[in-house]
Amino acid sequence: MVVRPESGWNYNIIEIYKTRHKIEPDKVIKVDDLPVGRENLAKEMIHHLNTGEPLFPMFDLPLNMQAMGILDAGIRSAASGKIELVQDEIWGIGADLF
Repeated sequence: MVVRPESGWNYNIIEIYKTRHKIEPDKVIKVDDLPVGRENLAKEMIHHLNTGEPLFPMFDLPLNMQAMGILDAGIRSAASGKIELVQDEIWGIGADLF
């Protein structure tokens, strides 16, 4: 997502860049709003505690742990110039992870 100073944050679009040094995105995806009263993690957690409804999937811990593992592997790959694996029980089969 790109912050454009004239408009501030826009949480309703995802801009995808496939071409280096390109100013405009190659693809723009418009996404739905989060449910009213559940726009951030704090409000979602309060809603979950009050109603017992499951957390919105985007705020779910396992999904976020997988995303952080992928981001970590990307950072390590950028630093090493090599393919780096996600070190978790799904991607690290047979590896000594811990």
